Amino acid sequence: MKRFIFMIVFCCGLLFSLSAQRVVTKVAVVDMNQVVSIAAEKFPELKAFNEKQEKLRTETDKHNKEMEELTAKFSETKESGNQSQIKNLENQIRTKVQNFQNYYSKTKTELEREREQIMTRNSEVMSWITGIIRSVAISEGCSIVINRDNPAILWSSPDPEVDITRKVVERVRSTRR
Repeated sequence: MKRFIFMIVFCCGLLFSLSAQRVVTKVAVVDMNQVVSIAAEKFPELKAFNEKQEKLRTETDKHNKEMEELTAKFSETKESGNQSQIKNLENQIRTKVQNFQNYYSKTKTELEREREQIMTRNSEVMSWITGIIRSVAISEGCSIVINRDNPAILWSSPDPEVDITRKVVERVRSTRR
């Protein structure tokens, strides 16, 4: 009798534990910056945007180099004590900094607006990329895909099995537009 009761309790416990099990959701991450830069090969507007970003980076590097040179020249001139040259260099530095700040601010605002237009969910670019991500995620058994660079994400696994970026990039390269 004790065995019979034990078997009933054991079976009920087993059935309860089996019914309480949950389906584990597989989460994947994608580096959207990498995917978008690869997709630029297929979308002229995206390629133009990337070229504008690169131009801004180049201009920033150029400006920083000019400022280093002017600052070094200013230091040398300051040691010599030539007040007219010091004032002239101060004005040059101030003007260059102000002009570059205006250029940078204007260009950055334009790029951010352009990026928003390109990256909206209903744009052709994002619809195409999202379709590829969905396809790869389904084939990998994932039910959630997260942008790796999303600041709202508190943790993501460094496990390469979770990162489907490479597969998405391969599909972007191989899929016709």
